[in-house]
Amino acid sequence: MARLARLCIAEHLHLVIQRSRGDEPVLTAAADNDAYLACLRQAAVAANVAIHAFALTPTQVRLLATPSDDSGLGAMLQSAGRSFVASYNRRHGRRGPLWDGRFHATIIDAEPHFIECMRFVETAPVQMRLAEHAEKWPWSSAAHHSGRKVAAGLAEHRLLWALGNTPFEREMAYRRLLELPLGEARASAIESAALRGWALGTTGFIESIASLVNRRLLPSRRGRPTAGARLNQAGRS
Repeated sequence: MARLARLCIAEHLHLVIQRSRGDEPVLTAAADNDAYLACLRQAAVAANVAIHAFALTPTQVRLLATPSDDSGLGAMLQSAGRSFVASYNRRHGRRGPLWDGRFHATIIDAEPHFIECMRFVETAPVQMRLAEHAEKWPWSSAAHHSGRKVAAGLAEHRLLWALGNTPFEREMAYRRLLELPLGEARASAIESAALRGWALGTTGFIESIASLVNRRLLPSRRGRPTAGARLNQAGRS
């Protein structure tokens, strides 16, 4: 079966997942995490991509981002990857790639899904049992959004304002959300959409972008339920 083209549309919210080659731990040392973030921030500015949330774990990078053009995500991650892999290999005396082929990304209907996708990104260390509390993990934007510290290079998404009228109200509201489990079914459905490149949103949203891309936006209805259907079922459970 031919591989679908990556789903990336300018000025829309995207969930991005980049996995390490063979699930081997890569981002384990503080210096490597800091170096990757520095490369990513520089590449985001050059590619004109707004990063709204991030989480680095030893085997994964998760991002919520809005590119200014259709090639922005690819340009950003390729540039960050070239810089980081070269420096990483020099520090560790190794050769070869670190990441598992191309990155995964999908378009998100921001209005209903922004907050939960931000929770999916920033609770990655909790989901992977690397930390008990998301905001305690030093290499994510969870502490930034909960008011614990400032993370450089983040672009505030307009839907954050739905959490409260003041920064303090929004930070308190988000702290409470971080303490609530996202739920395995919910997290699995979001991850599946990103890894398979299926659009995540309402029927109206998907119809509105169908004319912008030359590929399927949802899986076949035969067999198992689609990622979108599983997401909706998880939301009702």
